[in-house]
Amino acid sequence: MKAKLLHARFYSDEYEKALIEIFGTKSAGATEAIKAYVHIRKSILAEMKYRFDRKELSYLIDIQNSTIFEPMMAARQSTWIAEIEDADLLDHAGQKWNVNVPILIEKVKNLNAAEIYYWREVIHLFWYGTEDFQIESQELNEFLDKWCGTEKEEAIWKKQDEIADMPPDEYEFTKKQWNEAE
Repeated sequence: MKAKLLHARFYSDEYEKALIEIFGTKSAGATEAIKAYVHIRKSILAEMKYRFDRKELSYLIDIQNSTIFEPMMAARQSTWIAEIEDADLLDHAGQKWNVNVPILIEKVKNLNAAEIYYWREVIHLFWYGTEDFQIESQELNEFLDKWCGTEKEEAIWKKQDEIADMPPDEYEFTKKQWNEAE
């Protein structure tokens, strides 16, 4: 594959200096940064599925509508948690989406900075695409199916979780009922 010349616009001299310091030239640095971004994004997106249920992700999608996506802030856990809390306090988003907000916040606390960044990026792309490439708006259910599983899959997983938490004598009875229901 023939390499193409990369022209990059830098937000500040700080980024340009960092790329030169780390990689020798800003072109080499920009190339490596892009390759790393694409690789890391692909890896993390594969691991992100099923972290939130459909109601929780709907809550997060809803509160990020009309929100500016700023990459410098997107990975900050405290910022996302504050937005989640504000949406519940001011707009009653927890009630609207039937979400237990403290549990949702705990799930966010268990995400690392990269996962938070990519969740926020994926949600932003659901609403807006990017400045340079407008993707066609997705249907909410298709988006939720992709990231949370279908409603049927989610119901099965929840039932499996309930069964896993049961004492052995209740489990055998429930397992029989579950198999008959399928």
